[in-house]
Amino acid sequence: MSIKIIDTSFSIDKPCQYRIFKTSGFTVATILYNEVVVGLKFGSNTIDQEICAEYISAKPTNKVGQELTLQLEAYFKGNKINFDCMIDLWWASDFSRKVLVNCINVDYGKTISYGQLASSACSPKAARAVGSVMANNHIPIIIPCHRVLRSDGTIGQYSAAQGSTTKQKLLTMETLK
Repeated sequence: MSIKIIDTSFSIDKPCQYRIFKTSGFTVATILYNEVVVGLKFGSNTIDQEICAEYISAKPTNKVGQELTLQLEAYFKGNKINFDCMIDLWWASDFSRKVLVNCINVDYGKTISYGQLASSACSPKAARAVGSVMANNHIPIIIPCHRVLRSDGTIGQYSAAQGSTTKQKLLTMETLK
């Protein structure tokens, strides 16, 4: 199993599909373009509205993304999952791509600092820029930005619903397994 990064030439005005499901206390939405993950949202009570505001031509469906839904359901139940899917980093600059690819390699239950992630992306002085990349990650969980911490080991911020509280819940769930 692995995450494959491909370029679909996606943009927010292209027709895509989204699937919303509830699992282990979270509402989760996957956004797909031609079976490729272009977005993931979770934790919010207004996911429908958020998706429609951000992805202009998005339509709800239950016909795509079934395997990914099963993987995410297992993850949110606390199971260690090696995601097997295709993703498109359509929003990312060259620097952001390096950071996101290195973030994908942070193992379940492990953490890394923003500075360490910057170094792994060949930009050791770019810890703050890495924070911005993490804040703009359109595919959290699959690209596990919640595993990136401040250099002193504290949580830092998190852009998903309920912010750092959600980040702490995810990290706790992963370390209990």
